[in-house]
Amino acid sequence: KPSLDRKPMRRRKLKAKEYKEGGSELFGRIVWIDETPIRGNDRRGYKRISLPTYKHYVMAQFRAAFGLNFKGPCGIWTRETKAERDESIKKVRIENQRRKQKAKRKFLKEQKELESRPGYKRKPGRIPKFRWSDLKRSDRGGIDWYNHRETWLKRHLIPFLKSLKEQMGPEFQPMLMEAGAAAHKARCNEEFYEENGIEKLDWVGNSPDLNPIEKAWAWVRKRVALRKPRNFEERCQFWREECEALLQEQINQ
Repeated sequence: KPSLDRKPMRRRKLKAKEYKEGGSELFGRIVWIDETPIRGNDRRGYKRISLPTYKHYVMAQFRAAFGLNFKGPCGIWTRETKAERDESIKKVRIENQRRKQKAKRKFLKEQKELESRPGYKRKPGRIPKFRWSDLKRSDRGGIDWYNHRETWLKRHLIPFLKSLKEQMGPEFQPMLMEAGAAAHKARCNEEFYEENGIEKLDWVGNSPDLNPIEKAWAWVRKRVALRKPRNFEERCQFWREECEALLQEQINQ
C-alpha cells in the first residue's frame, strides 16, 4: 500500500485516541461482521491436510456477526441463478422509480423554500436542475450492494440487532463494524442503515485490520478441513455447524 500522508495519519491517530478513551463500554457495543470465501478446493494454511479436489470450482461467501458477550447470525451467500438475477433487476427498476420520485419531490420542496425566503435573489449562472443516477447491479459477479442488503442485512442482521436491543435494554445502542468493501459503502446501503437507526464505527482507510472475527475464520476453516467434506454442499453444512459450535468464551478471548 502507498505510504500515508500527514492528514490521514493525523486522522488515524485521533480516531485511535477516541476509541481508546471509549474503553470496554465502546467495544462492548460493537457488532463485528465479516465474510470469507468458501472454496471447493480450499487448502490455505493446511499443507498437512489432504482434501478431495472437486470437479467444478464453486465459491460461496460465509458471513457471520458477533461481539463481546453476544453471538450473532451466520449465513452463506451463493451465486444467483439467472431467474433470481432477472427478478432482482425488475425490483431494482421499481426501486429506482420510487427513489427518483422521492428525490425529485425533495429537490422541488427545497427550491421552493429557498425562493420563498425574504430578499432572495438568484445568483447569476446556471439554473439548479434536478439530477439523478439510477442504482445498477454489478455485472462482475460476487456480492454487490443488492446482495448485501437483501440476503444479509434484511434477512439476518437487522432482525438480530433489533432482538439484541430488546435483550440488552433500551440504553444499549449497537455499533456496526464492517470492512470497507464496495457493497458495504454503497450509497443506498448507507441510507438503509440510517433508516433502521444503525450506527457504524468510523474506521479510517488503510488502518490495521483489527476485526477479531478474522481469528474465528481460521478456527472454523481448520475444523472444517479436519472433517474432510466430500462435496461442496457438505462443506457449507460443516461451516454452519462449526460456526454455531464456536463458544462465547472463545469469542471473548
